[in-house]
Parts: sequence; structure tokens; C-alpha cells
Amino acid sequence: MSDERPSQEGPATFREVFAQGEYRAVYAASALSWLGDFIAKAAVTVLVYRETQSVGYSAAAFAVSFLPWLIGGPLLATLAERHRYRSVMVACDLIRMALMVLVAIPGNPPWLILCLLFATTLANPPSQAARSALMPLILTGDRLVVGLSLNSSTGQAAQVLGYLIGAAIAAVDPTAALLVNAATFAVSAALVRFGVRDRPPAMSAASRSHLLRETSEGFRIVFGTPVLRAIALLVFSSMLFSIVPEGLAAAWAREGAGGAWTRARPRPSSWPPIRSASSWAGWSSAGR
Repeated sequence: MSDERPSQEGPATFREVFAQGEYRAVYAASALSWLGDFIAKAAVTVLVYRETQSVGYSAAAFAVSFLPWLIGGPLLATLAERHRYRSVMVACDLIRMALMVLVAIPGNPPWLILCLLFATTLANPPSQAARSALMPLILTGDRLVVGLSLNSSTGQAAQVLGYLIGAAIAAVDPTAALLVNAATFAVSAALVRFGVRDRPPAMSAASRSHLLRETSEGFRIVFGTPVLRAIALLVFSSMLFSIVPEGLAAAWAREGAGGAWTRARPRPSSWPPIRSASSWAGWSSAGR
């Protein structure tokens, strides 16, 4: 039951949101994971381009992190409802930590790096689904709105810093950047394990149906509701146009450094840190 009393308490503040111990743990864990994830994306793209000198390979190394959402994201996200949210988040962090350590092993062929990255990102949908489902259980009323806004703006800030830090580290040692990402997943798992209260699964064993049936029901709800359908299509279409310049950033940067700019030179607004910074500013101003 929500305890919000808008007329008496007024709008929620950042202090009230951060006063919730569980939210602080989830927020810190999410911020670390996001930062490490973007550091690794920049590092892997540079690493693969160095090894292959192929724009296609480097772009594939970046884009592979989005592939699980296209081919199995909704199905994997459904798993979060069948298990304890805290357990799902911790398990996904530990899986990603172990796989990132394997990616960091020197001498891996590019195809193996892509396979390991794909396996790593398979843990993203259930982890994000568990975190999203956990938020309304931690925060209520206007506090939830403020908490979600903080998460969104922090995610954009982590993208800016992650790309910059990842590129800087990767210029010296890409392996170090990958190990930093593995470490952030380890710390994130610890924060969630010891900072979030354990709760029973949202879906009991008796109420479960076939996983594919549950997934199809979710699709029907989203695409059968005009407002949700419009939001989903807007998000999907915007991602299609934003991923391309980010995936090609390493090759463009190398061409620019060598003075051999091509006719397809990107506009400054399409460079990942600048595009992310503008998005972050928008989220921050719209959050309250």
C-alpha cells in the first residue's frame, strides 16, 4: 500500500529518496555497472579494431551488446518474475564478472571475443527487469518518480564518463579497462546482496505458465495499448539511429588521428560522449 500524501507532504525530494537504504544500494550498484559497462564497450571496440583493422569487426563488437534484446530479451526478462529479484541481480552480476575476465585474457581471437560479449550481455535483460520490478517495492508515490529520474540521468552521465575513461584506458591497455568492468560487477553484486532485502518471487510456482506464453502476453499488453506501443516504437527507432555512430567511433577516431578523414566524417553531435552529454542534460532538466 502506498503511503503518499501529496497534499500534506508535497513533492518528494532527493534527500527523501536517498534516505531509503535499499535505494542507495541499488543506485550505487547500477551506477557502477553502467560505468563499467560503457568503459568496456569503448575498450572492446578499440581492442577489436586494433586486432583486425576492420571497421565491420569493431562495429560488431559494439553492436553485439544489443543483440540479446532483439533475439531473446523479452524472454530472458520474464525469468526475473520467476525468481527472487535480489538473487537474479546478484547472479547476473557474477556471471558478467566472470565472462568479462575471460574477455580480458590476452590473445583471444576476435570471434571468441564477440561470442563472450554476447554471452555476457545475455545477463542484461533479466538483471534490468529485476531492478525495474524492485524499484516500486522500495520507493512509493512521488519518491518513485524521483528515483527513476535519478537512475536515468545517472545512466546518461555514466555513458559520458564511461566512454571517455574507457577510451583513455584502452589507448594504453584495453585489458585493464575490461578488468575494471569485471571489478564493477563484483562490487555491484556485493552491494545488492548485502544492501537489498530478500523478497519472495513475484510469481509463485503454481501461477506460472509456459515461458513463451508469458512473453507473448507481455507483447500483447505493450503493443495492444496505444500509448505503450507508441513509446516502444519511439525507443526502438531512436536506438537504431544512435548505435551506428557509437559503433563506428573507434574507426572514425583512428582515421581522424591519422589525418585521413573520409567523406563520411561524422558530425560532432553524433560523437558518443557529446551525444550522451546532450541526452544527460535533457534527462536532468526533465527529472523534476
